[in-house]
Amino acid sequence: MSKKALENVEKAECATVAKDEDEKNLAVEFLKEIEKYHTKDAIVKSLTIPRGEEYLESALVRFLRARNGNITKAVKMVNEAMAFRKNHDVDNILKKPLPKPVVDHLNRSFYQGYLPKYDTYGRPVFALRGGACGLHLSKLWNEKPEDFEEWAYADLEDAFVHYHLILIEYLTTVIMPDATKSAGKLINKYVVVDDLSGFTVRGALDLCHMIGLFRRTTVIDQLLYPELLGGLFFLNAPQVFQKPWALVKHVIDPKTRTKIFMLGGEKSYKAILDKGFPKETLPVLWGGTDSGHHISEFENPRPEVFEKMYKYTLDNAAAKNYADLRKNALKVEKILPKSEKIVRKTVPPNSILEYEISVDGHDIEYSVTFEHKSNDSDTLESISLEHPARLESSAIRHHGQYGVSAQYPNGGDVVIKLCNKYSIVRSKTVYHRIIHYPIA
Repeated sequence: MSKKALENVEKAECATVAKDEDEKNLAVEFLKEIEKYHTKDAIVKSLTIPRGEEYLESALVRFLRARNGNITKAVKMVNEAMAFRKNHDVDNILKKPLPKPVVDHLNRSFYQGYLPKYDTYGRPVFALRGGACGLHLSKLWNEKPEDFEEWAYADLEDAFVHYHLILIEYLTTVIMPDATKSAGKLINKYVVVDDLSGFTVRGALDLCHMIGLFRRTTVIDQLLYPELLGGLFFLNAPQVFQKPWALVKHVIDPKTRTKIFMLGGEKSYKAILDKGFPKETLPVLWGGTDSGHHISEFENPRPEVFEKMYKYTLDNAAAKNYADLRKNALKVEKILPKSEKIVRKTVPPNSILEYEISVDGHDIEYSVTFEHKSNDSDTLESISLEHPARLESSAIRHHGQYGVSAQYPNGGDVVIKLCNKYSIVRSKTVYHRIIHYPIA
């Protein structure tokens, strides 16, 4: 048995709160610096967990601790987090469900789910069976979701990150408010239990194929949701798991790594589960009494909480008039060296135009404009929606929208110009999605 793992369970930190007056005062100074860039309301809307001004101090402390109390570094982190949320439209991610076949495709390959009950201390529990899903990981990129013939690895990466953000936003904005209410105290940490029983060499090889995705989501989690993890417990961890784990753990914050524990068989983890989780919370396979379907499987990819979550996102999407087109995969454009490409789509009047652009290489330039005919002539007028500076880093995602109101009775065209003029020999890949839906 791991003494450090048992100590983590016994301490059971349920929420991030200021530990003393000095940290409270530091949070006040931190907020003053943040407000040079963002309004307090914007911070509350995007960064508090659960959402609400009463949890603002907790949010400030989370970002401060992530940067060891350095206000300058913490402000930079908040700015990066807010920019990421804007570019990826994270505040609206729960209004943008993926198609059900894509969700099933992901859940058949990753055995995962939220347990419906909390741990001993009131924290939500995310459960995985990483060992069992190893047989199906390769299906992620070797097979296509139903009715998605043009599926490619780029689509998988986009869907994986999108779905991951849905999972965490649902945790922080739906599950944690319920947990806080149930516990009668602030809950903004969760625990993860991952059973690696059955993990094989083939599973390790397939997992290594996904390392880039895991690194990407790890970086996202640490930027957007610092201090969220209460503990991660790997059960039945075999030696063969060490290689893929070594490829991921170096991008994990050192303080977070102290909350991650590799445990062996039942003798190694039984006391920890007994201490940290009521019997009625744990599934039967971990010695609990809950026989419900809470972890996705290849044969049954729709656990109870995930079905509830999917309905929640669908209802939000319907309320916001998001079209099914919003759930389609990104289109792929290959831009040859020293060349450019134009993407154009017609948008009717009284619509919301929405576009996403994902750049898979640096040195790409792009612009987004809306072209329309003026009311009294055939002359085309152009409105610049976005024209950022030359991109000098890869894996950049941009999101934007524009209201095509009744003042444009003929509608117009959204035009995305993609330019690879700086590259001499290398083609660049750009993914994009353009949709429109009626103004509510």
